[in-house]
Amino acid sequence: WEPMQDRRAEQSVQKYFKTLEGEIRKLSGKDWALTAIKTRESPAYQELLDRLESLQEFASLRVLYGIGRLLEVKSLSQSAKNLDQRDLANQIQSLCRSYRDRNQLNYIKALERLKKFLQKESFTTQPNQMENVIDFINRSIGCQLKADQGPRQWLQALEQYDLLFPANLPKDELQNTDIVDQVIAFVDEHYMSNIGIGQIAEHLKITPNYLSTLFHRKTGINFMAYLKKIRMLKAKELLADPNIQVHQVAQQVGYFSTRHFARLFAEHYGCLPSEYRDKYKTH
Repeated sequence: WEPMQDRRAEQSVQKYFKTLEGEIRKLSGKDWALTAIKTRESPAYQELLDRLESLQEFASLRVLYGIGRLLEVKSLSQSAKNLDQRDLANQIQSLCRSYRDRNQLNYIKALERLKKFLQKESFTTQPNQMENVIDFINRSIGCQLKADQGPRQWLQALEQYDLLFPANLPKDELQNTDIVDQVIAFVDEHYMSNIGIGQIAEHLKITPNYLSTLFHRKTGINFMAYLKKIRMLKAKELLADPNIQVHQVAQQVGYFSTRHFARLFAEHYGCLPSEYRDKYKTH
């Protein structure tokens, strides 16, 4: 808006979001919840894009901070730097997603990873965070975990929780969902290697074209775009460590050419890896 309209425009925007917050609270009930994450204003378009991307990264932290609430990015950004907290939030989401998708194998794997994580001596949480985790799990998969129990009881309950496949889901659709989940799990584990849709398709004993179609249908993007996205997210995490050089970051996310990696990173984030690291230091 024009500078002379600043105050009126600001009041209009504030009123709009105040109304939105009220609607979010009204729609959040016993069985499900809407969660909003709020940033400060973005005076420039590129800054808006950066903040939208940060919202994607911070979204999983609602697992720890509580759903059905309005959360401020500023409060989440500190936890985002704590790798243990981010890891816990992502693992809980992975567990619930596997259950929702009726993928028993991935559910079992996610539960094993969560069990190992909770047994770490260094693992700590802030007050009320585990209560928020329990609330998220209960609402996501319909479980009945109790906050006054400990992690051991929660894990036992989740291990015994019946993973029933819906009777009305066609067998071929269920199989296709499982195949795409296997591809995603493979990428998450091997993104640093020289992988492609062809070798994964060969391993799954289906044609690359068919696998590409299934993958795009479920995720909305093609395989190479997804692989690049995962590598770029991992690169951002590694760049937060000043002791790792840029060429080492490139190699650890699957690029042997530092120049090629820097070009892809700039295309994805709008700045070179070295520039991002400098920006990160100032925050």
